Amino acid sequence: MTQPSKQRTIIVSGATGYFGRYLIEDLAQIYHVVALTRDPAKSATMFSNPNVTCVEYDLYDHEKSAARLKKVCQDFDVWGLVNNAYDFSEKTGFNTPSGRIENISIDAMRAGLESGVLGPMVAAQTVGLAMVEKKIPGSIINISSMYGSVAPDRRLYDGKKVLNPVTYGVAKTAINGLTRYLSSFWGEYGIRCNSVAPGTFPNVETNSFNAPKDDEFTVRLKNKTTLDRVGHPRDLLGMIRLLLSDESSYITGQILNVDGGWTAI
Repeated sequence: MTQPSKQRTIIVSGATGYFGRYLIEDLAQIYHVVALTRDPAKSATMFSNPNVTCVEYDLYDHEKSAARLKKVCQDFDVWGLVNNAYDFSEKTGFNTPSGRIENISIDAMRAGLESGVLGPMVAAQTVGLAMVEKKIPGSIINISSMYGSVAPDRRLYDGKKVLNPVTYGVAKTAINGLTRYLSSFWGEYGIRCNSVAPGTFPNVETNSFNAPKDDEFTVRLKNKTTLDRVGHPRDLLGMIRLLLSDESSYITGQILNVDGGWTAI
């Protein structure tokens, strides 16, 4: 790997997901971006920008993932990490009756915590230690959710196949705790850590498991916001850019909602 001239490197996980591809395309206009992905070949095809380097990464294989991240941090000066990846699948209880609190299994709960808490923790630990060693006052951003602060409204799911499972809210609540902890213990090194908490961003663009096509459900989501619309990944870009930049050098330990006003009422 060759360090791009006069560029900071930013690591973004969940490269091919609904948020990830927009984040990477946007950030690659400013930074060298290391895209963490389960499928490097697919990611390399998706991102034609020469400022994007694709690295294989598995949320469930923490030892191998940490080793790969350590190599990235040796090869590049990493100034930022965006912990964006999460396993939105039946494995973690999404969009299936098995995700309901009365049905959730230990295995599903474990998968939610593995992908949603341990994966980001390992990434933050590895990258943060490299920042400390290189004396880089970097920025760690955990993609949380409004469901780390409030519970899903059960009435949204009446008569619907879609379901936001208990695993997700528990994992995102834990991520917010990790954010505050890192901001406290690594602040002395100039490292900042914040959570960005999106709300009501239904995936309407892909054919993935977590992209159910249900216009009525989308209307229900829209009606819960004060802006009367659902979010799009582009709505996150300004916040992410700010938190990675030096202009946010005094912002740390915060849970920043981007939810169209959902949690304001």
